[in-house]
Parts: sequence; C-alpha cells; structure tokens
Amino acid sequence: MLSQKVDELLEAFFASHDFKVRLESRKAGFQKNGVVDLGPIWPQEVAESMHREVEELLQKNTRRLDLKVAATGNSLRRYRSVGRDEVVQGSQVIPAVYSSQKLLDLLTEINAGEKV
Repeated sequence: MLSQKVDELLEAFFASHDFKVRLESRKAGFQKNGVVDLGPIWPQEVAESMHREVEELLQKNTRRLDLKVAATGNSLRRYRSVGRDEVVQGSQVIPAVYSSQKLLDLLTEINAGEKV
C-alpha cells in the first residue's frame, strides 16, 4: 500500500540529483525572501494518489462556505472545504505525507535548520 511507503518514495525523490540542484537555489531564495516556490516536492505517484484522495474527500465530505471578507470591501468568497477529521479518517496517503519525517526534515533544511 502506497501510504506505507511514502517515506521511502520521498527519500528517493529527495536524493535525486535534479532535486538536490533545485533545492540549493530554493534554500537560498527562502533565506533571502522568506518565501519559496518548492515546485514538485514529491514523486508523481504520490501526487496522483493525493489528488485522487482529495477528489474523493470533496465528493463525500465537502462543505460549501460563502464568506464576506471585510478586508476586501465585504467581497464574497465561495469555496468548498473538508474538515481535518474527515481527511484523517477518509484518506491514507495525505496523512502519511503530512506526517512524513522525511518531508519535515526537508522543510527544516530549507528553513536553515530551524525545526518546522
């Protein structure tokens, strides 16, 4: 099952030469600007599995929210949302990615060693 090998897949992806080259420029950009565009941060297989889980979660658990935002002149914002509990209970790969020590280690590295 993919959720059980997320850390292995991330580790292999992060170890690739192309990723390491991109990582160095992104670390420098984060240190300079305080933001970073990571680009692809996980293998296609993981991204596709997460996408399928998101689509399924939205179909089964979506809540429609229509909000007025005072900071933008009470403009209306419409969106669909799925709660944290539904994500944890209704998916496998998404929680595995978000709790991945390999991903947390990478983000800590980008953040100049400060734990994320």
